[in-house]
Amino acid sequence: MKKRIFIVFTIIMSILALGFGYAVLITQYGIGLRCPIRLQTGIACPFCGLTRMCLALIRFVFVNQSFDELVYAYSMNQFVIYMSPFVVYLLGSHVIHWIKTGKFKGIEKTDKVIFVLLIIVMLMWWLFRNIF
Repeated sequence: MKKRIFIVFTIIMSILALGFGYAVLITQYGIGLRCPIRLQTGIACPFCGLTRMCLALIRFVFVNQSFDELVYAYSMNQFVIYMSPFVVYLLGSHVIHWIKTGKFKGIEKTDKVIFVLLIIVMLMWWLFRNIF
């Protein structure tokens, strides 16, 4: 069990390190990836604004704790903010089960329902943000 906890911890820390490294590339050197959907079609994808949202949250936590940064982060992509708890639940329940048992949990009916609802809400958000 300790080995599985260490593996999960290592993965989480690696993702955070990559995220902060990407933030440094963007803020210090202006190097960043562009959304391929927006480049090809001119239409914002459901996750457009995610990088700017994360950078605003980083500035809020580590730089100035200004409420304006939170408002800016919220305005960049409300979909991600509202759907994050559901994604954390889906991933977290499977990771916790794997840590406890060493086996991957099958996809339960509630997981399927939450996943389908997330897809439907994501598609509705995509249409709404591009129409209005």
